[in-house]
Amino acid sequence: MKLVVLSTDTPHHRFFAQKIHSFIKIRGLLLETSQNKPAFDVSTPFKKKETEFELKNFFSDVPNVFPNCPVLSYESINDKKVINKLRQLSPDIGIVFGTSKLKQDVISCFSSALLNVHRGMPEYYRGLDSDLWAIKDNNYDQIGTVLHLVEPELDTGDIVGKEILSLNQDMRIHKIRYYTTLLALKISIKVLKQYLDGQMVPAPQFQKGRYYSYMPSNLKKELEVEFNSYCKNL
Repeated sequence: MKLVVLSTDTPHHRFFAQKIHSFIKIRGLLLETSQNKPAFDVSTPFKKKETEFELKNFFSDVPNVFPNCPVLSYESINDKKVINKLRQLSPDIGIVFGTSKLKQDVISCFSSALLNVHRGMPEYYRGLDSDLWAIKDNNYDQIGTVLHLVEPELDTGDIVGKEILSLNQDMRIHKIRYYTTLLALKISIKVLKQYLDGQMVPAPQFQKGRYYSYMPSNLKKELEVEFNSYCKNL
C-alpha cells in the first residue's frame, strides 16, 4: 500500500498521523498552510479548553510531532507543486483530514481511492462545523465521524465507514473534536485493513446533505452552554 495523507498542522492531525503511521507507513504527509478567513468572527470561545484537553490526552503515548515520514508544506493543497509531488509518490490510496476543497487534478493522482475524514454526518451536514450545526438543530445523534470517497463536489462521496459519537454526562463541547478524532482513527485503520484485504465496500449516501459554512463565534458560545447542559442531564 502506498499511502499519502493530506492535512494541516494541528494537535489532532499530528496525533492522527502518528497513529496511522504506526499501523501502515505513510509515504508522504502533505500539509496545507493557508486558511480561508471569512469576513465575520468565527473564533471558538472554548478553544483554550479544547487545546488543553487534546494536548493532555492525545500525547500520552505518542510525541506531539508529525511521524518520521516525508513531511512537506504547501500554501494550497491544490498547488501545482502538490500535484507534481503526488505524481512522484504515485499513491494508490490517500486520506484527507482538514484541508480545503480538493480539485480534480489532485483527486486523480490517487490510483485506487482518496478518502476524506468528515467529522459529521454528510448525509445531513456537509461542509464546515458539521458537529456544531447538528447541535444547533438538537440532532445529537448526528454527531460523529464518516470516512467517504472524495469527489469534486464536497462531502458527497460513497461512505466506507461511519460511527456516531456516544454522549454521556461527562461529555463537553470542547471534548468533541478529541473523541471524533478517535473515531476517525478507528474507522481509518479498519478501512485500510479492508482495503489491504480487498474488502473495502463503499456505499452511496442515501441523500445529499445540506451544505453549511463557518459557524459565527457568538453562536458557538450559545451552543457551548446548551450542549454542556444537555450532557449534564443525560
